[in-house]
Amino acid sequence: MGLREEVETLNGEFSKAGSNHDLDGGMELYAPDAWLLPPNATLIQGKDGVRGFFQAMLDAGVRGVDLESITVEGTNELAVDIGRYRLTIDPPGGDTVTDEGKYIVVLKRQSDGKLRIAYDTFNSDQPAG
Repeated sequence: MGLREEVETLNGEFSKAGSNHDLDGGMELYAPDAWLLPPNATLIQGKDGVRGFFQAMLDAGVRGVDLESITVEGTNELAVDIGRYRLTIDPPGGDTVTDEGKYIVVLKRQSDGKLRIAYDTFNSDQPAG
């Protein structure tokens, strides 16, 4: 399996976990010392903080996420994935909203041989406000 295919497989697992509200499955894709740089929030370091962020997103009504890699570059040990996302949010008491945006993810090969998300940042294509 090539690097791009490996990253796209991981993205498929991430999308499946998000759509199934499988927080544990999604967290398996992150390195233990992962960094998350979400929009309009402080830097989050470590898997526990990343878990808390994604739990809050699920609690806010996130119902699905689709990822599309535009480019994947790197080596066997380190990969960079730049792509687009589509996030479906069904907030309690509100109308369903779809957000589209872009992301950049850096993945590192772990001691078990699997690529895992080490650095993750994303932001919406929607204007601020």
